Amino acid sequence: MARKRIITPEKKELISRLIAEYNIKTAKDLQGALKDLLGNTIQGRGEVERGSIGV
Repeated sequence: MARKRIITPEKKELISRLIAEYNIKTAKDLQGALKDLLGNTIQGRGEVERGSIGV
């Protein structure tokens, strides 16, 4: 049986704000928002792992 997840009011507010900010209506919209939010983070981690960021 799946565990029930508890979403705090703070998380609900964050989700609502993201939906409004990115006008999320479909799974494709959500994917685009996640790419926008996480794209640079993921790219930056890859550059660090490859040693291509000058320190």
